[in-house]
Amino acid sequence: MMAKNWFITGVSSGLGREIMKAALARGDNVVGTLRDMRLKAEIESLAPGRAFVVQLDVDDAARTMPAVEEAVGLLGGRLDILVNNAGFGIFGPVEHCSEDDYRRVMETNFFGLIRVTKAGLPYLRESRGMIVNLSSVAGFVGNGGMSVYNASKFAVEGLSEALAQELDAFGVRVMLVSPDAFKSDFFTDRADNLRIDAKSVYAGKPGGTIGEQLDSYVGHEPGDPAKLAAVVLQAVDAEHPPFRLLVGAGCFDSVQDKIDRVTMDMDAWRTVASATGYDR
Repeated sequence: MMAKNWFITGVSSGLGREIMKAALARGDNVVGTLRDMRLKAEIESLAPGRAFVVQLDVDDAARTMPAVEEAVGLLGGRLDILVNNAGFGIFGPVEHCSEDDYRRVMETNFFGLIRVTKAGLPYLRESRGMIVNLSSVAGFVGNGGMSVYNASKFAVEGLSEALAQELDAFGVRVMLVSPDAFKSDFFTDRADNLRIDAKSVYAGKPGGTIGEQLDSYVGHEPGDPAKLAAVVLQAVDAEHPPFRLLVGAGCFDSVQDKIDRVTMDMDAWRTVASATGYDR
């Protein structure tokens, strides 16, 4: 198999770093992005001559195109796989989260992804490559206290569904990767990104227990990110890659529960809600 050329946003740690390591381990070439270049030498030492780093904060609109162009240059002019991984979350009840909280998370998780995707598309059309968008089970199932993050990932999923239809004519595939509980540094800054306190009317209620949920979750995640990376590579290589790749045993139950609830509501209201046309 010919070596593939990857561009992955956010490789400082977590899922982005593991996908990069897995691709390098099988002989592929990877450019990863960092906001803080202090890790550049460490990451490039993973596979000298095949592992590269460029500086990019996906919030920086002016830097996105130059970063992608620099990456493609390092990859010899060809890009096969673009992985949109960079992201973060703010947590708390809707009533406690500010408009700025929503804007900040959407800027990174959604608009940053759009900018990187648009910059990479001319190269991906040429290679008939693939876009891999890191979503989450939170992009399909809402959870009290996670509305900011949910909103950003639901947006990514809607965008990806439309994008997949648009790019099919060019032979470019889109894949959503929706992990459940995998160990990463994603919640490291949760104390700074939590919008709830003990005096809140939501304390002890859905949406108000998100801090306790995160505290009990961090450090006990059942998912191994290296195994997630292996699944992603297997799906990328598949003759018929999935559009939506759920990863982690827990997410299947969560998604199925939502599908069952939607089906129940549809069945209960189909007759009444369908009878809305003009009388003839």
